[in-house]
Amino acid sequence: MNIQNFETAYLNAGGKASELEKEDGEYVSSKAQMGWQMWQASAQVVPEGFEQAYSEIFSPIVKRPYPRLENGDYKYIEINQGWKLWQVATAQAVPEWISVKDKLPGFNQSVLSCDGFETCVAEYLESCKNEYGVFFEEGFWINGAASIFENVTHWMPLPEAIEAQEQSHD
Repeated sequence: MNIQNFETAYLNAGGKASELEKEDGEYVSSKAQMGWQMWQASAQVVPEGFEQAYSEIFSPIVKRPYPRLENGDYKYIEINQGWKLWQVATAQAVPEWISVKDKLPGFNQSVLSCDGFETCVAEYLESCKNEYGVFFEEGFWINGAASIFENVTHWMPLPEAIEAQEQSHD
């Protein structure tokens, strides 16, 4: 679990940058430390979801059931921030296959595609003719549109590219 992703999610969930200061490898702020523990727990399979994970981590401190407001938020800000972080973490950690019956990718979008037997990266192209007059039918194309990947049943977006980091030449 990337700590930078956690800190970005923490700030987006309403946390303050000053709460992300660390001492001896742990966050000084109890809210940030609690959020980090929830972030890590979300990467594990927890069958009963957020409240079960929260209870396992913080049961000596906070008892279930966790009261909620009319708008669906948790009454206590620490639990509510944990819930927001959980949602962000699980959305990033567990990509889901999308059925082609439910939705197709955008044209010219490279995606991970599956026909039930094989999985490959393919580009979803609309029907068109290329510069050589060759007609392409709409579908999932692989190898630079050299061949069509037929009978695709599911697809998912590719992850974001890794940001290049400068290498030290020390």
